Amino acid sequence: MIVGLSEESEVGRVSFLRGRKAMDIIEEWQTQWKHTHFTAGKTVKNFTKLPVRLVGTKFQTDVWREIMHIARGKVASYSEVARRIKKPGAARAVGTACGSNILAYIVPCHRVVSANGIGGYGPGGLDTKRALLAAEGVTHYAIKGH
Repeated sequence: MIVGLSEESEVGRVSFLRGRKAMDIIEEWQTQWKHTHFTAGKTVKNFTKLPVRLVGTKFQTDVWREIMHIARGKVASYSEVARRIKKPGAARAVGTACGSNILAYIVPCHRVVSANGIGGYGPGGLDTKRALLAAEGVTHYAIKGH
């Protein structure tokens, strides 16, 4: 995983390497963020405690903020997240917001699942989602009561 920090030391981008070279990702990011500095080789401890820069629509940022409240080792359904942000019936839109999340793991969209299964996962594919959930002790994805 590679984490991009803004000049203000806010987490602004996260990507899984998935067979790519870190420098290729960094060069891609620098074409989008000309004033952002990337330093290879440094480990940021407790990067989840750094300030986060959420860039998206109001709906997307509402979804992402809510998802950041899902505890490690827990899951919530897309429809549950929609209800929590006072947009019942917007489960598909929540899924779309998850797919637009460029802060994988920091905004833990892997913790959002379908009411009857794992759902999707754009940043790293379903194998990555399963691995992240398994690392948190989650092995059953279906939400009871849906």
